[in-house]
Amino acid sequence: MPFDPTLPATGVTTFGNLYAILREQFVSEAWITLTPANYWEGATNPLHYMKDPMGFVHFRGHFQATSDQATSSPFNAVLPLGYRPEIDVYFPNVLVSNTQTMYYSRITTGGDLVYDKRGANDSVLNDSVLMDGVTYKAAVV
Repeated sequence: MPFDPTLPATGVTTFGNLYAILREQFVSEAWITLTPANYWEGATNPLHYMKDPMGFVHFRGHFQATSDQATSSPFNAVLPLGYRPEIDVYFPNVLVSNTQTMYYSRITTGGDLVYDKRGANDSVLNDSVLMDGVTYKAAVV
């Protein structure tokens, strides 16, 4: 590609300057801590989320039930506008407590992070929901 003399008019005068301008456009935001509610806690690897420049929301960490009362409070946290999905997002969880059973969690279009463990007699005490790698496209606000 030949040299374009119009580039200095756009503020790009050197390759270093070009890199700085492009970097501003593609830098992801910092990780945000998501504080669980209703008998859940952030455990040893607290839950974080962030949105990248392409509009994808990423999670890392996990949260854990601190009481059996968590079964009556499935809404673990609520994401703010701009971080909510266009459609409900489902992802599997293998419980690290007693049974090693597969359940699922979901993030609703309203931003609710929901842990769904079926069975009226199922205890959730010490159940962990692992969020590492959960990613989806955020709804346009």
